Amino acid sequence: SWRSVLAGRDGRTRIFGPPDRASEVLEELLALYWRGLTRPLPFAPESSLEYAARIHKTGDAVQAQGGAAGKWSTSPFQFGEGDDPWRRICYRRTSPLGDKAFAPTALLVCKPLLECEEA
Repeated sequence: SWRSVLAGRDGRTRIFGPPDRASEVLEELLALYWRGLTRPLPFAPESSLEYAARIHKTGDAVQAQGGAAGKWSTSPFQFGEGDDPWRRICYRRTSPLGDKAFAPTALLVCKPLLECEEA
């Protein structure tokens, strides 16, 4: 068996074990990639990861949506993903969080990582 180690810029290290259904996940991600070549996907890395992490931890979609909105929006203490100039152009000053495909996309991309992350 193998493990992947990710050393982050914040000094944190994350360890991931092998995914249970790697070929299925890869197939789903490739389908998403091809869709993304034709139109912007409702995906923002930090907001989507926050959504998926809260779903993974609590299963509460309302709480997960609120956490994602917190990452997307600017607060006095953090710069939000929605204020990135490229994202404003991409999403035409709207939020991908309002798109009905946001939650499934966030889970498709982030949930497999969360499921195989070792404590």
